Amino acid sequence: RETAEVLFLWAADGRLPRETRRELISACVRVATRAVAAAPSDYLVWLWLARTQALSGNWEEADRYLSRARELRPQGKAVRMFAGGK
Repeated sequence: RETAEVLFLWAADGRLPRETRRELISACVRVATRAVAAAPSDYLVWLWLARTQALSGNWEEADRYLSRARELRPQGKAVRMFAGGK
């Protein structure tokens, strides 16, 4: 899960060349997919998979995975696609 988060942050960095970002997004999707397979009841891995799908432009998949993360979240825990600023 931590690897998906780091890759996601790099892939979202608009200062990087477009091709580098595409490669990072692909790697991020692969890592997040493996994380879900390894821990299917962990809501955070589903959330990272949703975020990586959104970053790659797959909004329907992102929405589906976000819904799954919300189903699995602990009681009272907020789950948002992207956190707001401080």
